[in-house]
Amino acid sequence: PVLSEDKLEVEGNLLSVPVVQLDKGSSPLLHYKIRYRQENEGAEWKEKNLPVAASVQLSDLSFGADYRVEVMAVNANGSSSPASLKVTVPPQPVTTISKGGVVAIVMVIFLAVMIAVDATCCYTHRCGLLMFIATKVFGRNVPGLKTLEEGHGTNGKRSVTRDTPTKDA
Repeated sequence: PVLSEDKLEVEGNLLSVPVVQLDKGSSPLLHYKIRYRQENEGAEWKEKNLPVAASVQLSDLSFGADYRVEVMAVNANGSSSPASLKVTVPPQPVTTISKGGVVAIVMVIFLAVMIAVDATCCYTHRCGLLMFIATKVFGRNVPGLKTLEEGHGTNGKRSVTRDTPTKDA
């Protein structure tokens, strides 16, 4: 077989090598025998038998490593001489957050803090944007808000005091 180096595809840690069989011999191909190993000392050959196809695919390769790949065509008479190829798997891609993503995260955190502070002000001091919206929607009597007119802070009875002048003055 002939391996097409110019049409070699490496995506992540997946290798796809197009294979062209020039001479099919006297009997049809049964499968391809693939041997591959990392190009470092002590690395052992791994072998696979793959069905006859237009390309050979190897997966789960180590990122950033060099590999030696050998492909042999196998038919009823035996196997062909190996076609070999040296391949480099690129390093693992690093995913980063863009500046826009960082800005969006900071804005969401800022908004959450502002809403928490405003809610605290609404319920403790009766002020803030939430209180403003509640009074505009529900009118002057906000549900759940006790006012002095409703008896909050008194004995529950309305008392009207008049300033009447006395005759002594």
